[in-house]
Amino acid sequence: MTDDEDDYDRDVSQISDDDMIDYSSTTIYNLPQSAKEIVDTTRHCKVLVKYIKKTNLNRHIQMVEEDNYSPTADEDEKQKQFSKFTTLHQCSVVRWLSLHDLLSSIEKVYYPLKHMLNERTESSRLEKINMSIVTQLIKFLKPWKYVMNGIQLSNSPSLFITLPCIGYLKQQIKKSERIMKGGMSFFIKRSLHLLESMFKTENLHVTGTFLHPNYKQLRYATQIQIIECHTSCRLAIPTSSTLTYSNCNDDNDINEPPKKKPKRFLESLIDDITSPVVLEIKDEVDAYIDL
Repeated sequence: MTDDEDDYDRDVSQISDDDMIDYSSTTIYNLPQSAKEIVDTTRHCKVLVKYIKKTNLNRHIQMVEEDNYSPTADEDEKQKQFSKFTTLHQCSVVRWLSLHDLLSSIEKVYYPLKHMLNERTESSRLEKINMSIVTQLIKFLKPWKYVMNGIQLSNSPSLFITLPCIGYLKQQIKKSERIMKGGMSFFIKRSLHLLESMFKTENLHVTGTFLHPNYKQLRYATQIQIIECHTSCRLAIPTSSTLTYSNCNDDNDINEPPKKKPKRFLESLIDDITSPVVLEIKDEVDAYIDL
């Protein structure tokens, strides 16, 4: 860890959350100083990768051998993670996941890249980058990458996944808020504000999630949303088709189809498969939940 990174860690530990910041109106021009450092680090990373590509150094990075380095005791653990086939990835404004890829690639090839730039007397390009900030940015972007990868890999309608994805992102952001301070704290709160202001979870989204067999437990819905969803579903069932089930432990009462293998789409957001609580009397909605 460099002296700049040590200073950053000490500084952010002394920065208290500024509740006076209006996250709805803050722009790039009036960012707090700690947040500007995050933006500057991202910009320096993009400039570095652009330089590496222009000078065709990616090929040299691939050819570098681990035994060309003499890492210190502190560097040894990260040195073991180095892959000689790793290259630096450029960021594109039209690719949602490219910033995460760019930062991750810099972290992976940091030590061989440092050695190579030292030989070319271009080490200042890397010294401008605070690797502590890079690591935090990667952790912050990881949940977003998980959600975007899952959505992009599927061709199915996405209404049902709105509630789980938004709920998952909010959950992960709040976890990050407890451990990240300084400039990262600003962007964490800003992203949480954007999620809450740009995505309004309505009964349509909750119902869409409920009607998907893999998400019917509504893990990320509030109790009020769950009650409203179940009520609207019951009201939508024609009276003539409403059935009442009793003695649900008897397999003859419900003719269930063969169980299918769970889908892999955003698997960690899928319901936990546990034995349902058996009720003496239930309607079609209760029976569906227990399937």
